[in-house]
Amino acid sequence: KPDTPKPDTPKPDTPKPDTPKPDTPKPDTPKPDTPKPDTPKPDTPKPQPQTKFTTGIGGTTDVDYTKSGIKKADNTYVFDLTSTIVAAKGITASASAPITVKTGSDATLNIQASKYGIDAGANSQVNINGNRVSIDTGSVTSRRTIHAAAGSLVNIASGFDIKGAVENKGGTITLDDTGKKSTFDGDITQTNGALNLKLKGEGSTLRSNIRARGTLNIDLTGKNTVFTGSLTEMTQVPSLLRSARMTPVAASAPSERSITIGSTSTWNVTDASDITNLTAEGGRIVQQSDGLLNIKNYTGNTTVFYEGTADKNGNLTLAHNGKVQVQNITGTKNRLTFATKAFGETAETEKKVAAALAGQFRYTGDRTANIENNALKNLDLDVVIGEGILKSEVTYQMLLDPATGTAGGVKEIARPLIGSYETQVMRGVKSAMASSATAWRAEANDLMKRMGDLRLSPEDAGLWARVYRGKSSSGKDGMDYSLNYTTIQIGYDKQASKDWRVGVAGSYMSGSSSYTYGSGKNKEGNFGVYGTWSGKDGAYVDLIAKIGRLSNDFTVSNPDGLYVKGDYKTLGMSMSAEYGKRIAMAGGSYIEPQAELIYTHLNGANYTGLSSYTFHGGSYPDLEIRQGAMNSFIGRIGIGFGRETERSTCFAKISLYHEFAGSLATDYVVPTQTKSTHLDFKDTWIGVQLGGTMKLSDRTNIYGSFEKTFAGDIKTDWRVDTGMRWNF
Repeated sequence: KPDTPKPDTPKPDTPKPDTPKPDTPKPDTPKPDTPKPDTPKPDTPKPQPQTKFTTGIGGTTDVDYTKSGIKKADNTYVFDLTSTIVAAKGITASASAPITVKTGSDATLNIQASKYGIDAGANSQVNINGNRVSIDTGSVTSRRTIHAAAGSLVNIASGFDIKGAVENKGGTITLDDTGKKSTFDGDITQTNGALNLKLKGEGSTLRSNIRARGTLNIDLTGKNTVFTGSLTEMTQVPSLLRSARMTPVAASAPSERSITIGSTSTWNVTDASDITNLTAEGGRIVQQSDGLLNIKNYTGNTTVFYEGTADKNGNLTLAHNGKVQVQNITGTKNRLTFATKAFGETAETEKKVAAALAGQFRYTGDRTANIENNALKNLDLDVVIGEGILKSEVTYQMLLDPATGTAGGVKEIARPLIGSYETQVMRGVKSAMASSATAWRAEANDLMKRMGDLRLSPEDAGLWARVYRGKSSSGKDGMDYSLNYTTIQIGYDKQASKDWRVGVAGSYMSGSSSYTYGSGKNKEGNFGVYGTWSGKDGAYVDLIAKIGRLSNDFTVSNPDGLYVKGDYKTLGMSMSAEYGKRIAMAGGSYIEPQAELIYTHLNGANYTGLSSYTFHGGSYPDLEIRQGAMNSFIGRIGIGFGRETERSTCFAKISLYHEFAGSLATDYVVPTQTKSTHLDFKDTWIGVQLGGTMKLSDRTNIYGSFEKTFAGDIKTDWRVDTGMRWNF
């Protein structure tokens, strides 16, 4: 049969695999902004907007201080900038509103008050700390820089400048300068309570007449602290009904007044004073009163100084006749010295002066138990007749009479004291002369210091300049000087032949020297010629000769303030010859042995020093100083180690020096006496030097070196040379 087509049978759809289509970016649908939480930032302190105030700190509202960000929530006032308060009362505190004030590291709070700088009410509290506070109420007697009521606390722990009276009626006041130089100028009255005054800052001063009951402690241990005034017990106050009348102070509590005198401190006693406890770490008490200085308990070591004069017969006249009496001695190895500058012409008259000065002391304790063999147990009593310009000081032992507790005479201990042939003025003049001589000697220098490495300067001519600074010092034979100097030097040289270079140089030095008691201004100028020979084998010879003038304008003194002013001037010359040879080694390294001879000479000079000294009522202003000539001859051998390239040289060098002939003799002449000193500079020492030279360009070099010496009596503590050379 023929094929019959069959109808199509429908098939189920078979899903076709999806053909990937490229992504079509869809438009972003805008979303509403969602606020992000703020990230907290650290508080940035805002600058203090106000520094001048016409209302005081009151501790309650204080609108100006709150607006300025000075007053904090805890009643603390923080002054970041120097600020001034001008008001009737600078700070007012009550029991319910204690106040704390802080000043920034460079800030000062200035309080100018027409009534009270600080008014601390009953049971209140005021604390001030930080950098500095200044309180000024002027000289009006009714004003108070600090007024403290019963139970109040006033604490200042910062540098301070207080001008005006302080009144304490039963509070506790503590003034601590925290080691900062501070000043206090005003009287202190205290009917009860406690006052602690601590002056530990160098150069702090206290000017005050202090009358106090209760507890008073004064600490004068800061370097060179000075107290000028008096200290007594307060026994009366003005009557409340009639100010012209005085009424007794109620003695409701024990009264104790204590003072500590530091090793370099001074108490100038201007009126009668009554001390419960005096602790002395050295220092000095200067009697500037005719009133009695009464000390109940004494411990330590100090000197009581009396200004006065004596005639040629030894009759002593004191400027102030206030005596000193002591009741009890605390501890052992204590000493109390009475001193004056007045003296007699002979040993006999000088002993008479000492005996008269000894009459200023009295012992009021148990004489029977504590005076043995005319001496007081646990206390050495000395009398010192101070030195003059040339006269050495003499020390005597005070001999106590056990029946009266006063001096019955004196016994010489030492004439002179060890090493005191030379007075302090003589040692000062000697130090001034030695510092000048050693400054001149330091002008002699080797080739590398002066011009650097000439191998890097082959041109025919060159102009150079250098600056060097340094410090030298010595404590030899009673000297004590330190010299800081700066020198500027310029020079020019030219090739004179194939191997020789000749030139000229001039220099100027300015320096300052300091002595134990004194200072000087050193100056020096010189002119020199030099010649340098350079051999092909690395050898060289350097010759230089100089002439010049030096001066020292100085003032020297002793601890009593006696001074001499001198202006020393003289001429000098020096010559030096140096030989060395550079021996090349592998890699550009080298060694360089050297030898040098240096001769220096200073002319002698006679000049006059003006003095503050008086002798038996007459003025002797002139100290004749006859300064001898100085000749110095120094030899040096050394060896250097270095490395050189086409454009630089660096080296280290060690040298051994020996002074063969240096000496310095000085005569000192006053109308009544002549003395002499002699310094021998013969010595051996070691010098170490580091340095180098570098070419900045084909025709310009820079060079420099550092030097220090060891083991000698006269030391080069340090010296730095830097220079530049232009070749053409």
